[in-house]
Amino acid sequence: MNIMTLGNVQAQIVFDQDAELFRGEILGLTGSADCYGKTVDALKREFKKSLQIYLDECTRRAIAPYQ
Repeated sequence: MNIMTLGNVQAQIVFDQDAELFRGEILGLTGSADCYGKTVDALKREFKKSLQIYLDECTRRAIAPYQ
């Protein structure tokens, strides 16, 4: 299993051969969030962006973001 870490949040990373993209599924959330990127750097940027969007939405809805 490939894991990418941002702060203390982790994402499980797989390579989607058909789409030719890395896909990250962010772990430990009460909902789901994922990210995609053609390169590792792009995946890191999208991980950060996806996590922030998820956290903002949880704040807006008064939902606990983490399990």
